[in-house]
Amino acid sequence: MMRKTIIIVGIIIILFVAGYLLYDTVGFNSMKVDIRGTVTNVSQISNGVIILVEGNLEPGTMVDKASIRLDSNTKVVMNSKKYSYEDISVGDKVEVEFKGPVAESYPVQASAKYINILAKGSE
Repeated sequence: MMRKTIIIVGIIIILFVAGYLLYDTVGFNSMKVDIRGTVTNVSQISNGVIILVEGNLEPGTMVDKASIRLDSNTKVVMNSKKYSYEDISVGDKVEVEFKGPVAESYPVQASAKYINILAKGSE
């Protein structure tokens, strides 16, 4: 009876670990990409920065050019490692998810919820 219980608990643990790995690697927790492109300008503001991102309108993206406000609430990552908005620089290749209202000018103006740095500009 004890051996059967240990086997059942082991199977449950394996299923939980497999579910977590699937969730993390397949992208069920992935961000929505509003724009994918290159950072062409970075301007300091009092409590953050405004970046200009230019890319191509492609499947899965909403715009090709955006002026995006970043602050301490913006989640910034590269290769699953956390970064700060202060680490974004001209030339970086990024994917951005907007939050809140988007001013429909050209380029659009929005705040960033999440930024994934695909490649640093110096690379």
